[in-house]
Amino acid sequence: MKKTKARYFKPSLFRFEDRFNPSPFTEPIVLNSVNHLLDITLLAHQSNQMLETTGQTPFNAGSAPAAVLTGGFYTYNWTLNSGQATQMTINTSNQSTTSVVGGAGLSGDTYTGPTLHVNRGDTIRIRMENNLPDSIPLAPNINTSDVFINNSVSQMTGPQPINNHMHGLHVSPAGSSDNVLIEIPQDMGFVYEYTIPQDQPDGLFWLHNHRHEFTSDQTYRGLAAMIIVGNAASNIDQIASIPAANQREMAMQTQNLAKANDPSIPSYLVNPQMDGAAYSVTNPSGAVGAPLQYLQYFQGGSVSANTPGTAGGPATSFIKQYTINGLVNPTITVGKGQTEVWSFANISSGTNFQIGLYNGSTLVSNNLFQISQDGNALVNPVAGNGLIIAPGSRYSFVI
Repeated sequence: MKKTKARYFKPSLFRFEDRFNPSPFTEPIVLNSVNHLLDITLLAHQSNQMLETTGQTPFNAGSAPAAVLTGGFYTYNWTLNSGQATQMTINTSNQSTTSVVGGAGLSGDTYTGPTLHVNRGDTIRIRMENNLPDSIPLAPNINTSDVFINNSVSQMTGPQPINNHMHGLHVSPAGSSDNVLIEIPQDMGFVYEYTIPQDQPDGLFWLHNHRHEFTSDQTYRGLAAMIIVGNAASNIDQIASIPAANQREMAMQTQNLAKANDPSIPSYLVNPQMDGAAYSVTNPSGAVGAPLQYLQYFQGGSVSANTPGTAGGPATSFIKQYTINGLVNPTITVGKGQTEVWSFANISSGTNFQIGLYNGSTLVSNNLFQISQDGNALVNPVAGNGLIIAPGSRYSFVI
């Protein structure tokens, strides 16, 4: 059974449903506190990642989405110093199970980043280190990352500082806690320590860089991750009786992808500033002047990166895609009569997502029942469909 089908995800030129081998839903690795402490190291750096991309593109000629080596990410090379790591997997019977995969010393480098799971009264210690390059990355041997504005190339250059913000947590903004005025220069680090208060509501939160002038690009490229305090769907008694295997967390992100003329890196992450430019689409007919953010996929034809009234600049085919936990339109298989809880976190830097549930064959809508928002439980469930989830927002639904 397919779910997570939203009208916003169904463009006129290409349907994500039309896939022959859908990837099963999965979640990022979870780093859990032990004895009231979660201690991790997060090394921010530029990386290449295996990213699932839509089919029938210049860098994925197959008919179905497939993982393609993609450059231009900023990710956390993470190490678990104190705590326990767990991973959700799908077995041959399409049932999800969670297993312990390691403890102190375990490390990884993933997009989407690891989820942090703690409880009230716990301490989160993050050793944040900055190994970012001097400028935002440009795709090798191509100019698709150059956005021409006022007859000049807009590209942020120079050293990139970082810091960290625990979005939504009721923690102190002072000292080495959630202090967004701290600046971590390149090749330096800082130790953050956050104490989760006893009156912190359960729920789904997230962390991201908050250094002004850099936060949008760095968050878009992957310097973000989910945080769960207690239960992601908030502390609702009725939800506690639903098996953990039927409660799912979904990180929503976007990628603008272009083909790189480098056989070792077929795909490259294009700068997020392209979202705000006024692109003209020469194909298909009738789409001329349509802004990029309202189009899903450009097949054939070309996209001009020139703003009106300027000369020069590249013309290329590329895609803007949407992912759940780094996957394109993953499939969740559930049993008849099964109740699920889905918690969404929009950890993109500037894209609204519209969430809907409908029958893939008849397109008849089914209600979602919202039970919490941004870590706050609702007094009564709210039935509806087509909800807009803005950047930074978190919503939980009973399905």
